[in-house]
Amino acid sequence: MNKDQQRVDVKKKLSSVSQETLSEESRAISRCLQSMASIESSPTIMSFLPLKYEVDLRPIMQVWIEDGKTVCVPVINWESNSMQAGLLTTLESIGLVETRHGLMEPKDRQIVPSDSIDVVLVPGLAFDQHCARLGRGGGFYDQFLSLVRPPLAIGVGFNCQLLKLVAIEEHDYLLTAIATPSGLLTS
Repeated sequence: MNKDQQRVDVKKKLSSVSQETLSEESRAISRCLQSMASIESSPTIMSFLPLKYEVDLRPIMQVWIEDGKTVCVPVINWESNSMQAGLLTTLESIGLVETRHGLMEPKDRQIVPSDSIDVVLVPGLAFDQHCARLGRGGGFYDQFLSLVRPPLAIGVGFNCQLLKLVAIEEHDYLLTAIATPSGLLTS
């Protein structure tokens, strides 16, 4: 099966899952991440602000901000089709701005140096047991991760997003692990 068909299939599955289930699974994934010593000891974590049908990590991100960790999220340069890490100091709407495709970014685009990022939490449409990821098709994360090469790149996905095998290409970046509601998958 090719990437386009996998995207269609997973989007269909996601749209049939109740919001209550997605919220419960988001909380379970957050607990999984909190139990990882490598994340808890990391001073700088790159996460993301969720789109519809993405894992919602905002509660754990708030804890990290309150604990004094440096938390950053993607900021997109649409002209160059590139992504950087932008410092996130608040999850309140007053400190955020909506950009293209409903993406939320910090209003103040203070860039965090990529070499200071310890962990990158990566959303996706689908994942497999080999730590492959199927994204939305823009290539932003694959390009960012291949340039930054963080110590840990962890995918986060709901149970319905786990496939037997994700269609990948040579340029696709394999992740370190996948955090799911059922626990951590490593290749």
